[in-house]
Amino acid sequence: GQLVLQVTNRDKEDQYKNPRGNRQVIYNSGSIRTHGKREFLYGRIEMRAKLPEGKGAFPAFWTLGSDFTLDGRISSEQGASWPVCGEIDIMEQVSMDKIAQHSVHTHYTLDLGYDKNPPRNGYGEYRDGEFNIYGIEWTAEKIIFTVNGEETFSYPNLHLPNESLMQQWPFDVPYYLILNYSVGGEDAWPGPIDDRGLPAHMEVEYVRYYEKENKGNDDDEEEEPSDNLIQNGNFE
Repeated sequence: GQLVLQVTNRDKEDQYKNPRGNRQVIYNSGSIRTHGKREFLYGRIEMRAKLPEGKGAFPAFWTLGSDFTLDGRISSEQGASWPVCGEIDIMEQVSMDKIAQHSVHTHYTLDLGYDKNPPRNGYGEYRDGEFNIYGIEWTAEKIIFTVNGEETFSYPNLHLPNESLMQQWPFDVPYYLILNYSVGGEDAWPGPIDDRGLPAHMEVEYVRYYEKENKGNDDDEEEEPSDNLIQNGNFE
């Protein structure tokens, strides 16, 4: 009833040696993506998951432009390389930090260095050791990041007059989803791994996608609600 992404280690002391003759540990990790199967453009995307606990853990829920693949090959002649293709990190959890990191990566934020105007990353707290909901509400104007339904960060479309040059907002094309549980290392962002916590799991109960019922302009006259919609502002 759940998707389980697992990290394990395999000690290959006799087969793998580094230049100093010490043993190397090989780590296996789990990942799944929707590339070539399902892409998304605007709407609300949510994942309900229980994150692993442990030093060096690096679970993530993120997106890439659909014309880009993880191995760096472009799947169309009009495709763009990373970070031009754009990346939305809905949730990244790093080692022992008990916060969900949110960020966007673009030509504007990385290649040109505009990472503070507007800020390209933020974070939100979650309930440790429990299932939490991580999501975005994505429109042509803004990406709002949420944790358990609460807004924790947002990134706006600046509508720059020289957008074709700056490429601040590549988020107007379909993107695909990636769920993965990686681990760190001595020189990696999550830091060294504590093997005593392995095997470890990232448990995903669901991923859900919502589209606006009225896909017209916000100024369009609203349709009459159907009988099966609950009109109750206090309903949770």
